[in-house]
Amino acid sequence: MAGDGGYWEAGDSGSTSYTNWCAGQPDNGGGGLDEDGVLMASGYGGTWHDYSQYDFHKAVIERTTNPAPHIDITAPHSGCCWKRGASYTIKWHNHGAVGGPVAIRLYRGSQYVKRITIGTPNDGSFRWRVPQSLCAASNYRVKIYRTAGSSISTFSSRFRIK
Repeated sequence: MAGDGGYWEAGDSGSTSYTNWCAGQPDNGGGGLDEDGVLMASGYGGTWHDYSQYDFHKAVIERTTNPAPHIDITAPHSGCCWKRGASYTIKWHNHGAVGGPVAIRLYRGSQYVKRITIGTPNDGSFRWRVPQSLCAASNYRVKIYRTAGSSISTFSSRFRIK
């Protein structure tokens, strides 16, 4: 489940784009619960909440039949801290016909910092050792993009390097 108001996946990996969320939703139970369903409850003015599938028995999920191909980055995630000299796994999910190899770049704010890899199989993960030479900052992002024949790309949330 996307906890930032992004895409929800149905059981068949289709994506949804409904955005009439109640303020502060979806929040995955404040980040500590596995809220993997949605519910439109009375008293919330026709807005959606995310809930654990164990809290109810029926759910309504909007599904687009042909979602635009896109990539969702799951690591690094917002607010995490990666240490210089340590190795971490950059993770992503493909939605739709993304295909082909991807490249990964590092940005600080909107400024390009360095190439992480010029091309890697589009298999959802890439192991990376954070260079000691990077400056400590809290506004780093990675960009993953398809290397050929497409304009598919996405940025991660901001994360910290120390």
